[in-house]
Amino acid sequence: MTAVTDATAFDVIVIGSGIGGLACALALSRSGRKVLVLEQHFVAGGLTQTFSREGFTWDVGLHYLGDMHEGGGARRVLDWLSDEAIHFSPVGVVYDTVHFLIMPGSRVRVPPFPPIESA
Repeated sequence: MTAVTDATAFDVIVIGSGIGGLACALALSRSGRKVLVLEQHFVAGGLTQTFSREGFTWDVGLHYLGDMHEGGGARRVLDWLSDEAIHFSPVGVVYDTVHFLIMPGSRVRVPPFPPIESA
């Protein structure tokens, strides 16, 4: 590893290598910037990691992404960031439906949302 002592060696310094930090660093790099990512932990990735305790392994990060259908806004961003290297599988309507348990005497107001277009 080579130490960099020139303060102008990087256009941008990103502090933190979680999902947001890495996505920002990648977007800046894809836009032609020289980027340095700094992370205090010994493994990059923030909450994209796993940990093990007493023989069990836990993932602590992302479990679901919405708007990943073809042409969806978030999908277009990820396709641009990854050169379309990330492939998605639908998980079914049960995960795209919000279920409410309303206790007697309670009221819940939900604002109207535009309908979701089918992929």
